[in-house]
Amino acid sequence: MPAESARSGEEKPVIIALMGATGSGKSTFVNTASKSTLQVGTELVSCTDTVQVSQMFGLRGRKVILVDTPGFDDTEKSEADILGMIALWLATTYENGYKLSGIIFMHRITDIRIGGVSRRNFRMFRQLCGEETLKNVVIVTNMWANVTTEDGEQRERELMSRDIFFKPALAKGARMARYYNTYESALAVLSLLVDAAPRALRIQTELVDERKELLQTAAGAVLGDALAEQAEKHRREMHALREEMEEARRVHDAETHEELAQVRTELEAQMKQAERERELLRTQYARDKQRADEEIRKLRDAVRQGEAATGEREAQVEQLEARLEQVEQESALERERLKNERAVLQVQSRHRPFILALEMLANLTSLCRYSMATGQGPLSSLFPASQASNLKAGALDAFIGAPSNGTLSAVAKLTEGVASSKALPL
Repeated sequence: MPAESARSGEEKPVIIALMGATGSGKSTFVNTASKSTLQVGTELVSCTDTVQVSQMFGLRGRKVILVDTPGFDDTEKSEADILGMIALWLATTYENGYKLSGIIFMHRITDIRIGGVSRRNFRMFRQLCGEETLKNVVIVTNMWANVTTEDGEQRERELMSRDIFFKPALAKGARMARYYNTYESALAVLSLLVDAAPRALRIQTELVDERKELLQTAAGAVLGDALAEQAEKHRREMHALREEMEEARRVHDAETHEELAQVRTELEAQMKQAERERELLRTQYARDKQRADEEIRKLRDAVRQGEAATGEREAQVEQLEARLEQVEQESALERERLKNERAVLQVQSRHRPFILALEMLANLTSLCRYSMATGQGPLSSLFPASQASNLKAGALDAFIGAPSNGTLSAVAKLTEGVASSKALPL
């Protein structure tokens, strides 16, 4: 089963793939609808030799991504190569939890005839999608500007009504639409699919869920059968060619023999190419898938390492923020302590003279007390015996006996007592 890669609650984008022949206008459609700049082929040369993904864009409130695939009749790669590339992309995205909401099959309305290769490629496309997924398929005819309306509509009716063309797919739920090479008509086509429920294609379930080899899938079988028929045809042609060469040798027709030898060389090259394609179907997909899985594993490891490094950095940031907060708190406390200490010093500085005076008065009081009590000491000569009792009963008692009135009032009374005694020159 595919893994669910999108985060819970996160809406997945609408993914719509475009398939069809080389030069049918797939890349132009993608660029027109999504404002992307995918390389576009000219004339008979294909530019889409890999699966390309458009930039994401909005449509009817949804995020949309278009996927441009190479044509099965690519000018540079074989059909086996193309099927392998498309199958690899489809299997990888399905394993990572993504399904297509729709597939657009592009067809040139200018094609007068649909040959055997084109019909086979559409059969392969049908088998790649599966019968149930045809409900999510829109067959889009393109290049209407290059035909008259009458001719285009006649060909459209033929495509829709004949069993060898699109009729069987339409009977299973596929739809047809026209693309007029404008932005508006491109969005009109996409609107048919943007709200469709995503579905797994048959080839996705075969490769991922059922673990089949590419040649064992329904789409691979169509190509494998065609290659087998081609190989059988080549063998018959080679057998007939050898008989003709033997006849030319027998009658000494050197010119004919040489021409047939050239034809044989070309036929042998075709046989080798067909065998190479069958080998690709058997083994190349498995090798490519293994390499793709390894690249995805490396990418996931890199993402995990990046997330781990990000987590470590976030933890370091949290630690630094906590330390910064602690330092700020400590600094605030230190600032408060210093402010208090400064206030105390300022108070002490303003009141220092008064404190010194109080200390001097306290010392003086002690000396007075001692001298008055003993008649001795450095102040005893200042207090005659006749005045000592008055002072003792007056100012000194007020200083000693009334501490509750406060130091300042006590000092004032002491000063008044001393002054009234006239023993001290104030």
